[in-house]
Amino acid sequence: EELFRSSDYVIDKIVVRGRLERDTAPIDSFFIYICTSGEVTITTPFGSERLRKAQTLLIPAEESDVVIEGEGDLLEVYMQA
Repeated sequence: EELFRSSDYVIDKIVVRGRLERDTAPIDSFFIYICTSGEVTITTPFGSERLRKAQTLLIPAEESDVVIEGEGDLLEVYMQA
C-alpha cells in the first residue's frame, strides 16, 4: 500500500504474514525497511537480519533479491528513478 510519493522517494506499507519475495532490481535504488509491528526476517543473497518493532535495515541497491518472512508490518522507503 503506497503511503507517500514525492518526486524523490516513495514510502510503502508492507503487511507480512508468512513469506514475501521482492525483486527490487527494476527500481534501481537502495531500500530502507522499518519494522512498525511484529517481527520479520529479511534475507538477501548476502545474509539475513531479524527486525522487531522500531528497528531499521538498509538494503543496498546492488542486492536485488529480497525475501521477507514472519508476521509484521514494515515501511519500505526507496528513491524514485
